[in-house]
Amino acid sequence: FQTLDHEDQIALLKGSTVEVMFLRSAQLYNQRFTQISHQFTQDADHYSTLSGCCHNQCFEEHIPAVMMEQSHLDEVSIIVPNYTLGTAEEFTAPMFDFYRSMGELNVTDTEYALLSATTILFSDRPYIKNKVHVENLQEPLLEILYKYSKIYHPESPQRFARLLGRLTQLRTLNHNHSEVLMSWKMKDQKLTPLLCEIWDVQ
Repeated sequence: FQTLDHEDQIALLKGSTVEVMFLRSAQLYNQRFTQISHQFTQDADHYSTLSGCCHNQCFEEHIPAVMMEQSHLDEVSIIVPNYTLGTAEEFTAPMFDFYRSMGELNVTDTEYALLSATTILFSDRPYIKNKVHVENLQEPLLEILYKYSKIYHPESPQRFARLLGRLTQLRTLNHNHSEVLMSWKMKDQKLTPLLCEIWDVQ
């Protein structure tokens, strides 16, 4: 990454920040989902009715409320500021759908790391000057992700394609996030100077 021009480094980081945040938040969400599921399953005396359906639709419908504890809100707040969570349901619903879709794949920490690095190095970000250089940096990451999927998930030949599909979901979420930002800007919502700089909100 440091072999890139400084301006391209900045453009890549600014262009990928939201998507990388989504990946990190999905990782935390599913870690806590798993912890809560195990807790419910193990505590048969108090959660006998939940332990039998902890992975069905009924349970998952209640998980977002459980997961949105203060510690998780702190992680999500850089994507959706806390004071607007109640007014951005059209944005947060697809966000949780993405989290669950990552959980269904049981994405590993290694895959999250590779997906994050791949996301940062998309050559079609705005203001990129040396697109070929960026593409050359991304290609080996995709190759590693492909080999990792084949080696560690031989039972799922479509896993690599599904992981790439999640990156497409990220692009859609990023677009939705931009629309939400524009809506907040029109309503004169105040964001921190750092977020205004990252998201080009003036």
